[in-house]
Amino acid sequence: SACEKGNEFTKGINLFKEMIAAGILPDAHVYNAVISVCEKDGQWKLALNLLKDMENRKIRPDVITYSAVISACNKGPWDFSLKLFEEMKERKIKPDTVSYNAALTACNKGGQWEYALQLLEEMKRNHIPPDKISYSVTLGACEDNGKYEESFRVLSEAIKRGFFDHSFKYYDASNQDALDLHGYTSGVSKALVRYCLKAKDNPSDFGLLRDAMKGRSNSLWIITGQGNHANKDGRRGVLKKEILSYVQDELKYPVVIQPDNRGHILVLCGRSSDKCSFSKNELIK
Repeated sequence: SACEKGNEFTKGINLFKEMIAAGILPDAHVYNAVISVCEKDGQWKLALNLLKDMENRKIRPDVITYSAVISACNKGPWDFSLKLFEEMKERKIKPDTVSYNAALTACNKGGQWEYALQLLEEMKRNHIPPDKISYSVTLGACEDNGKYEESFRVLSEAIKRGFFDHSFKYYDASNQDALDLHGYTSGVSKALVRYCLKAKDNPSDFGLLRDAMKGRSNSLWIITGQGNHANKDGRRGVLKKEILSYVQDELKYPVVIQPDNRGHILVLCGRSSDKCSFSKNELIK
């Protein structure tokens, strides 16, 4: 566990191998710690082998074990993650929020938006509270597969539960609203943008945002950052470019880029497109 917290992944795995070589039999806690190290280091094959090794040694895996292995497999074949999740339930090991989120991440990776929606509903039926990750990953799965009505319903519920409150900002000086997209994936960002622009165009229909969006001006600031940060794979951030193209080319809103603040996009509201439109009975008051 100390090696995991210190990002010394190779050292942690080597210590485990030394234990086995010295004849020290690990228990479930030790296996869980090492599998968690594998997950953080992207070693999904080793995580699967460790799960099998537990079985061979008659050590019963628990919810922590499966959650870590499922998460590890998300760095590899996503379908393995979903198979493990179903196996977990078949063995009467009750999934928790972490387990569900790992399975939802696999759904997002594999484009399984329908299964993601099923899992989200299953969480609520089983009284396992979805968190912001649960909603964000499900939202991304729907959004990335063009399921805009489903995306809208998921986002509406998440907003109602307060999971995106910190994203809505208000500039007193200019009486303008802003949407902060820092930390969100492209799919989640696009859903938030579309939702907020529709809310600006039709404020009476979007009761959930009446308190969050206080500005009276017919515009919305979108905060994307300049894209100068590096992602985990070394690529530079691309969110600003994607959102700018999305707002202009797909949603057909005019925008203004401020020369002195290139991490902000000013959207001029008052018009919308089909992708921004929802029927009256789909709007949550």
